[in-house]
Amino acid sequence: MKEERIKIDKIIPFISRKHDPEILDKMKSSIKQFGVILPISVIEQKDGTYEVIKGEGRTIASKLAGESTVPAYVFTPEEMTSTEKSMHWISTNFVRAKDPLKRASLFNEELKLGLSISEIAKKYFISENVVKNDVESLKHFSEKTKERVSKKFISFTNAKRISNNFKDAQAQDALSKLILKTKQKSETTRLLLNTAKKIESRGEKVTTPNLRKELKDISSNNNILRQGISDRRNNYVFLNDLLEKFANDKKLNKILQKQNLEVIAPKQI
Repeated sequence: MKEERIKIDKIIPFISRKHDPEILDKMKSSIKQFGVILPISVIEQKDGTYEVIKGEGRTIASKLAGESTVPAYVFTPEEMTSTEKSMHWISTNFVRAKDPLKRASLFNEELKLGLSISEIAKKYFISENVVKNDVESLKHFSEKTKERVSKKFISFTNAKRISNNFKDAQAQDALSKLILKTKQKSETTRLLLNTAKKIESRGEKVTTPNLRKELKDISSNNNILRQGISDRRNNYVFLNDLLEKFANDKKLNKILQKQNLEVIAPKQI
């Protein structure tokens, strides 16, 4: 296997598949800014073409970005048989399309069989960070969290956010329950996690009742703050109107002028 830049017009797909136009557009923007960071994988053919077994999307996006070549890992037919080629393509796309929880479980099983994170990443043509993060997250998921992810009550991403911050099963249960009820909005998830950290910092347990109480206090304080802002705004409007009247009061201005004073209109301030 060798690494080199190859011409895009010489690349042919092994098995062509449909690509999401929105994703291709994002990839194109990224390639324009940073280039292709991870080389594609191809097999050099006798006629001088290259059969892509990994990176068809990056190839298309590179062409859309105006590139004429892409970095590639180039294999010879001897280095990769047709069976190995098919298995690589299937495993790569299988893992990408797979449910994140099942994917993490698959990686976990591979580790138990003795494969390293690096070997798993190479086997499935994905980054070592993806394997590592999936396995680490799964290790800290409570049974309830796993159940809620598998039933798609909460996303794998939100479950990771919870388990990365809280290893306690009770805390995970309380947070995932409230995140589920708030329709998993990212800003709400951040608020819940920050609230849970605040509770934990006081040496208290992160439970549903404690979270609800803390959130109620936050809501109450926000209402007080909003009322205070509203009062100050009303006072400002009142004073502003008063200054306008003073500035336009000719009699008052004459009196003030005798004292070498003047009223400045709000628009002049």
